[in-house]
Amino acid sequence: MRARALLSFLGSLLLTTAAAQPAQPPKALRQPLSNVSAADYEAHVRYLADDKLRGRLPGTAGYQLAVDYVVAQYKMRGVLPAGDNGTYLQTVRLRRAYTEPGATLRLQLPDGPDQALTYGPDFTLYPNPAEATTTVAAPLVFAGFGISTPELGYDDYAGLDASGKIVVVTREEPRQFPDAVRLYNTDLLTVLQTAARHGAVGVLLAAVKPTARLPDPPKGVVSVLGPDGKVAVSRTYGGARLRVVGSVSAATLHRLFGGAATDTTRVL
Repeated sequence: MRARALLSFLGSLLLTTAAAQPAQPPKALRQPLSNVSAADYEAHVRYLADDKLRGRLPGTAGYQLAVDYVVAQYKMRGVLPAGDNGTYLQTVRLRRAYTEPGATLRLQLPDGPDQALTYGPDFTLYPNPAEATTTVAAPLVFAGFGISTPELGYDDYAGLDASGKIVVVTREEPRQFPDAVRLYNTDLLTVLQTAARHGAVGVLLAAVKPTARLPDPPKGVVSVLGPDGKVAVSRTYGGARLRVVGSVSAATLHRLFGGAATDTTRVL
C-alpha cells in the first residue's frame, strides 16, 4: 500500500511538473527570441508610452518622436527597409472630418409641426468622411440594441424592414451573451455595419440614462483613405450606404417614442 501510494504521488508530481513547463517556441524563432529580454520590452513601452510623446497622434511632434525611435531600433537590429523608396515608412493618406456647428436634425412626428432639435443637448452627429455635405430625410425605425446574430438565437432585425430608413438603437447590451460576444456585437463599427447590411441609410445611437453625455469629438474623426481616395478604414463609417450617424439623448429618445405606437418602458 505504501509503495503504491508513493508511486501514485510521484506520478502526480511528474504530471504537475510537466504541465508547468512552458511550450517551446518554433525552432526558427528560438535564436532570435533568445536575444530579447523583459528589460527590452519594458524599455520600449516606457519610451513609447511616455507623456512627452503626447499620445503619438499622426502629424504631431510626439508621433515623429515615436517614428524616429522605431526606425532607430530597426536599424540597430539590421532589419532591412521595405517601405517607400527604400525607407522604413509607408505613406498613408488620412482625412480628418468635422461636423459643422450649424448641423441640424428635425423630427416630423405623425401629429403636429416639425420639431427642431438642439445640437449638443439633444443630439450630436459624427462627420461623414466620404461626403462634404450630407442631407438625409428618412423614416425612423427602432432596432433595439442593433444586434443581428441569428446563429446565437438573437436578432433585433428579425421581421424589421430597415431598408431606406434611419435605425434608432440603444447603446446598451444583452446580458445573456458571453463577454467577448457582447463586446464584439455592441462595438460601434459592428453596429453600423449591421445596420448597413440591413439596408439602413443612417443610425441614431440613443442614450438611455438621462445623465449620459453625448459623444462629440472636438478634434474630428480621422479616417484612412485607400489609393483610390475612398475611405478604407474608419471607426465611425459603416459604408457608403450609411450616410448619417449620430447620437441622441434619452430625452430625445422619449420624444421619438412619443410619436410611435410603442410603450417606452417596455422596450427600454
